[in-house]
Amino acid sequence: MKKLFALLMFVGVHGYMLTAQNLILNPGCDDTLIAGEIPHWTEIMGDNWTQRSENPSPFAGSSYFFAGVASVGELGQIIDISSDSAEIDSESKYYYFTGYVRSYSQSPPDESKIIIRFLNSADLLLTESILGPYTQTQEWMRVDSSFIAPAGARKVDLRLHSVRHNGSNNDGYYDELYLSEMPLVGIAEQTESPEFRIFPNPFSTIVFFSYTLELPSTVSLRIFENFGRLVAEPVRAIQDAGKHEIDWNSGSLPAGIYFYRLQSGNRMISGKLVKVH
Repeated sequence: MKKLFALLMFVGVHGYMLTAQNLILNPGCDDTLIAGEIPHWTEIMGDNWTQRSENPSPFAGSSYFFAGVASVGELGQIIDISSDSAEIDSESKYYYFTGYVRSYSQSPPDESKIIIRFLNSADLLLTESILGPYTQTQEWMRVDSSFIAPAGARKVDLRLHSVRHNGSNNDGYYDELYLSEMPLVGIAEQTESPEFRIFPNPFSTIVFFSYTLELPSTVSLRIFENFGRLVAEPVRAIQDAGKHEIDWNSGSLPAGIYFYRLQSGNRMISGKLVKVH
């Protein structure tokens, strides 16, 4: 097991995704190029954005986003969210982002950032969130975040920003981008192991998450209802490696199916919880 990151150790967990509408068009750069350009995306900085399909291989699909040779490259897509205006203006509308980033193995590595900007109907900037920079070279790294849309937001301005620090190519890569009203949450089929255990499940009020940290880390646990709404987000700062346990008290939440996402660094376990009366 690689020791570059604080890891959650686990075995025998197989995830499946909930069905949700991805608001991003051509999210994995798999659509056929049109006159050499990436469909649904606009070059903001650099004019060599294109598909790449090997060295490294894509996280999924046939290709991924590649900035070409520009020292700084930025690619963007404007997403219309005006149909959610009522919830947005009541400041109760969440959006969830997931994506995968990677860099070519060199020192120093090139970097990738993901910028999520909320705009009003006149294209004025309301808020901006910058995820990164990331310089992971050993494998594709999953990036997760969630946002409350600010009142007045009608568009999301999504940007991929790559910076070259070495070599002739700009090797900050992106793949399988996702933005939606629902998070990507796995429905897990679990095998009990000494490294990861949930008990009891089904549960009535309290459920315990037992796991092992290989390195010191901050661990977050998110709980979602069946339709993707976040219902609990306790975060525990862990100062040492070894075995740990988090308990979640579901309180007065109704019986039904819930989903958890337990994350340490760029490692994540997700699965299904069943609450009974």
